[in-house]
Amino acid sequence: MSCLFVSLAHFEPGLSASTLRSKICDFFQTDPPLGEFEKASQAIKFESNQELEPYVASMRKTSTQGGALEIMAYCEMFPRKCIVTSTRRKDRAKNHITEFVSPRTPNPEKCVSVKWNGGHYDPDKECPLGDPQRPLGNSQPEESQPSDPQAENPDRTDENVFY
Repeated sequence: MSCLFVSLAHFEPGLSASTLRSKICDFFQTDPPLGEFEKASQAIKFESNQELEPYVASMRKTSTQGGALEIMAYCEMFPRKCIVTSTRRKDRAKNHITEFVSPRTPNPEKCVSVKWNGGHYDPDKECPLGDPQRPLGNSQPEESQPSDPQAENPDRTDENVFY
């Protein structure tokens, strides 16, 4: 089973990783809007250069690893905001964070965080839904947050937010 599905299922009580994988594949199969794309097939073609049917058939295999497309689908389906923090050595100094949020869900029900080391995902924690520009893991109270999140974390840009 893919560590991504295990990590995301961690935040959905009563939902196993294999059931989540199946639900995401079923979701893809309907070719709904996905992120900034009008259809999942367009996003899949853009990200993987595969057609919808072979991609979904491959993703249904437990040996196939999930990634950005599956996180986007998760955010669309549940509605969630998902923050991925890279723990790879080369990204640690930059505090590299990628946010996934559906443009069709302006107010997600929950925010979850997973860690990615370049080859493996681990569940991290549920996180506050507050200001989406506020960096994750900052223990300062909200009223003492700097007014310019870009100044606090210069590597955080709109390029790291997937819609």
